[in-house]
Amino acid sequence: MIRGINPSKINNLYSLLSVFLIVVEGVIVLWISKAEGSLERIIAGITGVVLFIIFLILVLNSKREHEINIPTIIDKGDIIDAAKGIIRWSDISEDQIKKETMSNNIPRMGGIDGLYTIAKPPSDWIIDELSHIEWLAEFQKMDLEIARQIYPSFIENFNKVLRLKSYKDISILPIPGKTIIDGRNYPSALEILCTPRLSILSLDKYPYPFYKERSLEYHFIINVSQLLGLGVLSIRKSPSSLVTNTNREVKIVELKQELENVFVNNEMVERVDNNIALIGIEGDLKDQLLLINYLSYPKLEESQENFDFQTLQNLIRSFQPVELVNKEKKKEMIAISDQSYIEMLESNSDKILYIELEFLLTRIKNWDLDDPKMRLEAIRLLRPFEDFAKIIDLENDDVNMLFESLDKAEKGSAEDFKNIIESIHQSSNGTISLE
Repeated sequence: MIRGINPSKINNLYSLLSVFLIVVEGVIVLWISKAEGSLERIIAGITGVVLFIIFLILVLNSKREHEINIPTIIDKGDIIDAAKGIIRWSDISEDQIKKETMSNNIPRMGGIDGLYTIAKPPSDWIIDELSHIEWLAEFQKMDLEIARQIYPSFIENFNKVLRLKSYKDISILPIPGKTIIDGRNYPSALEILCTPRLSILSLDKYPYPFYKERSLEYHFIINVSQLLGLGVLSIRKSPSSLVTNTNREVKIVELKQELENVFVNNEMVERVDNNIALIGIEGDLKDQLLLINYLSYPKLEESQENFDFQTLQNLIRSFQPVELVNKEKKKEMIAISDQSYIEMLESNSDKILYIELEFLLTRIKNWDLDDPKMRLEAIRLLRPFEDFAKIIDLENDDVNMLFESLDKAEKGSAEDFKNIIESIHQSSNGTISLE
């Protein structure tokens, strides 16, 4: 044992580096002191520097490997062939679905809309079909009625979500004063319950309100932006674009929240990542979004949670988009979208007019309508709404009176125009309502 150094205390990279520096410094000093000439002293100095740099690189690489040695749900060779940029999914035809109920002795199940199949999870996992608003409320741990008040009503018409989740909740309990969240000592004592789960969302290619065809990238960016907008997640890996074996576009991103010094199921863990992975898959009629919630930490493979982690991986591997054989279905969907847009306009045109008109009236609320220039500008902005009302056959006496007052105001008699604008602003306790 080197004098003053206790090997039992060398239990991390920093203590090992300290011992190395001491040993190298001693050897180099000894060599230089015994050197017989200047050339040997130079060689000794260079050797010491080179050895130090090599060892420092090894230490830094070792540290980096330790930091990234946290399992991720997607980055596996049997899921993604990184060299070829291919995700290992093959399409399955509708005819195959009818013929096959088993694949490699693994029971399979069809998606809610019949556009994909996936392996059935273990019997103790929970399979649910949720409305989009129910899924949002559960995902954000929000009361359903509150979610209905916060989110717009058209979300009720979104496709149902297939959710596959473990029956086991994983407890994360922070330690006030010690827990580090994303590098910050954040004071928290609230237990977080995380459930390993896979949610599969079917995204309409022709979504409300314009029913115009949208790309996978459009859907993917919207969903990633909503998650990042929560402000508690960072990007583990930048979004990447791949293709499947059948040339379907696939987009992938992994988000995480790093937690240090927390209890996971009552066991102290130095580092755990709370992850959300998103996989967007191009579809023929609808795009699919796989959203995976899971925890990961360095010793996950030795823990009881590893079974659920592997289950999620197996579910992802088993996903198969359905090949569209009947090309007429695409034309039918376009026709349905066109009709949906017409129906949306018929039922909402008056609401669109009211919303836009109220917005404009709010904008001119503090204008001095006695000023001829401001009054003419207000009239110019209001004139298109008169045409709008005629196109949709709007029947509203208050709005019609407003339009009639425009002609008088242009001819110099602005009293009716000013009174109507003022009465609209003063109605309903100061709020504007034209309905």
